[in-house]
Amino acid sequence: MLEEWTNYWNRAFTKFDIGDYEGSINDFTKAIELNPTSGGYISRAKAKNAIGDHLGALNDNNKAIEMHPNTGRSYFERALTKEKLGDFNGAMNDYNKAIELQPMFIQAYMDRAKAKTALGDHEGAERDLTKAKELQRD
Repeated sequence: MLEEWTNYWNRAFTKFDIGDYEGSINDFTKAIELNPTSGGYISRAKAKNAIGDHLGALNDNNKAIEMHPNTGRSYFERALTKEKLGDFNGAMNDYNKAIELQPMFIQAYMDRAKAKTALGDHEGAERDLTKAKELQRD
C-alpha cells in the first residue's frame, strides 16, 4: 500500500509541475484515499487553486488544519486561498496564526503585507516587509 501511495504522490507532483492540474488533483485524491495526510490536502488545494476551484481548495485547507492545527504552513496556504476568494480579513487571521506558530515564516510576513495593502493598512504592510527583510538577513 505504501508503494502505491508513493506512486500516486510522486505522479501528482510531476503532473502539477507540468501544468496538468486536473491529473494532479486526481492523483492527490487517490493518495489521500490511501493515506490521508495534511500535506496531501494542502497539495491538492494548491492544484485546485490553479484551476480556479477556490472553494474546493478552501475545503482541503480546512481539512489540513483539522488534521494538524499547530502547523503554520496549513494556515498560510488557507490564507492564500482566502485571498483568491477576496476574503482579506480572513486571510489576515490565517497569516497571523501562521506567524504565531512559526515566527520565522518569511513568506507569511511578505504575503500578509499584500493583504494589509489590500485592506488599506500601508503602514502595517511596511512593517511586515521590514520584518521579512530582517529575517532574511538572520
